[in-house]
Amino acid sequence: MITLATTKDIQDIATLYKSSWQNTYKELVPEDYLQSLSTKEIQTKWQLFLADAHTSPNIYLYRDHNQLLLGFIAIKQERHIGEIYALYVAKEAKGKGIGKLLFQTAMTYFETLRIGQVRIWVMQKNYPAVAFYQHLGGILEQTRTSTFDTYTVIDEAYRFDVFLSNT
Repeated sequence: MITLATTKDIQDIATLYKSSWQNTYKELVPEDYLQSLSTKEIQTKWQLFLADAHTSPNIYLYRDHNQLLLGFIAIKQERHIGEIYALYVAKEAKGKGIGKLLFQTAMTYFETLRIGQVRIWVMQKNYPAVAFYQHLGGILEQTRTSTFDTYTVIDEAYRFDVFLSNT
């Protein structure tokens, strides 16, 4: 079931975010960086994200029938462009359509706001994520570098065009 997150969900979001980073990026960023991730700092990050009234942030959650958080997508708006800030699915739930469902929920939301383009940044060497976004129709738009401690990675921005209805 997909629901909209509140500050009460921050602990679950931080837990999934941290485990996702440690599982997904273990070959992409240094292990000591991944092990240094602080749950408390991550909680603060997501509290600040939800509190930013300038970007109209939302976090959609996917919970199973036992209310276990299996995925989330964080979205915001910057200058009439939608941004998928984060999309994470629990390791044990990957390949079950949860990421696609969360992505479609975000795109529907952006359409209701009449936002025609959406962007997401992904690490270039995160091949499963790159393939996922390309499969969904993402168009490579630009690259940038990100630094984690002293380690640098290349990120790619994928653009999605939202097909707005005439209503």
